[in-house]
Amino acid sequence: MGFQWVELDATLCFIFSALKNVQSLN
Repeated sequence: MGFQWVELDATLCFIFSALKNVQSLN
């Protein structure tokens, strides 16, 4: 269970960072 949450958190952080990068480009 713990590993699953860590993986999910990392994925959300990655997506959030990608969205911020896209907004910066525009």
